[in-house]
Amino acid sequence: MNVGLVAAASSISCSMPGDCGAGGVYADGSTTAQAFVANETNGKWGDAIEVPGSSSINIGGAVLYSISCPSNGECGGAGQYADALGNGQAFVANEVNGAWGNVMEIPGSSSLFSEGIGTNPLAISCGTPTIAVLVVSILTVRAIARPSSSTKPQGSGATPLKFPARAH
Repeated sequence: MNVGLVAAASSISCSMPGDCGAGGVYADGSTTAQAFVANETNGKWGDAIEVPGSSSINIGGAVLYSISCPSNGECGGAGQYADALGNGQAFVANEVNGAWGNVMEIPGSSSLFSEGIGTNPLAISCGTPTIAVLVVSILTVRAIARPSSSTKPQGSGATPLKFPARAH
């Protein structure tokens, strides 16, 4: 997997000692950055894998920035990939019953390009396997970051993000 001989973990989350998830970036054969995840179960780390589906959307590099695992085999991850225009697009992926699903662009994030040039997921936190909070910054043409959230705190204008359900 890491034929470019460059890899780095950017995030780790443990539901309990010996049951963790990690994610980050590695260089593929063409030295393009690709996102990866790895899981530890009962104190034994499994092989790192490319985040499923990430190479098909990634034109100029991808990285998993944040991972959150509320229970063993149940994780959420957030990262960024470069689209065909070189814009940073935010993505999410989830693990259900120990199997990672395909990445998906965060719903509505591509429409932000009418005012900006990129989105960058900063953090994901999953309190349960079905509820997650995602913090995303929007990079504008003036290079000003404006934080937003996928939850809707009391009195805020943020819109809740709906993750698609996957069969368990």
